[in-house]
Amino acid sequence: MLGTSSSRSTGSTRLSQAVLLASGLLSISVTGCGSSSARVRAGLSVEMGTATVIRAGKSTQYEKGAKVPLEIGDTIRAGANSQAQLFEDGHAICLAANAELIYQAAAPLTEDDPPMVVTLVRGLSTFMIDKGTKKHKGDKFLAVTHSVIAAVKGTAFEGNVSDSGAVDFTLTEGRIVLRSPEGAAAFAVERMEDGVDSGESSDVADGEVGMVPGQKATVSAGGDATAVSVGTPPQAEYQAARKRVFELGAMNGATIMNF
Repeated sequence: MLGTSSSRSTGSTRLSQAVLLASGLLSISVTGCGSSSARVRAGLSVEMGTATVIRAGKSTQYEKGAKVPLEIGDTIRAGANSQAQLFEDGHAICLAANAELIYQAAAPLTEDDPPMVVTLVRGLSTFMIDKGTKKHKGDKFLAVTHSVIAAVKGTAFEGNVSDSGAVDFTLTEGRIVLRSPEGAAAFAVERMEDGVDSGESSDVADGEVGMVPGQKATVSAGGDATAVSVGTPPQAEYQAARKRVFELGAMNGATIMNF
């Protein structure tokens, strides 16, 4: 199984690098493992079940309770019936069962540093991005997928990549902007039936889609346009997302104290 995971992760890494290149983000220092110049302050905590870290083509599985320092370029995959948390510089990401992401670039230390970047490969991940007290030029955090980039300054949200390739973002706090990667199909935006019916609550301009708390965006790539549906999710679904965000906040404090 681990050998299969390694080969699949290699393809995912190439995909994420292609997206970053198309977005003009590959200038971010994606440093090879073992390099002393890598600016990494991230860690992984296995909260339930198992998690696998794939580094330089090698897979290592960790059990519940493990605390693992991360390096730029690592792929993290939560096992079945598992939960794992990635944290760095006040930011926290919780991977649900079978979720997978790539830790692409470290959190900025100064206002001129490039943003922290993770590539969502599959599954559900919950995010709490610290607003902090320092001003930062441009984006602070980017969640990258094959069809859309979510730009974040300080926000609580969820991102899900389904097996079919559809991408969902649900925003519970703050604000995020969805962008089409350079070279990708342009956005074609429509409103969900129970969502907003005007531009008062969300905006679309210059190839970007703005979201506000309480909204869900579903992105489906295909053909000449990337379809983006924006609106209000069912109440039970939204409350479940808020609960996961709350639980992540509590879990993040305990993880940092015990790492």
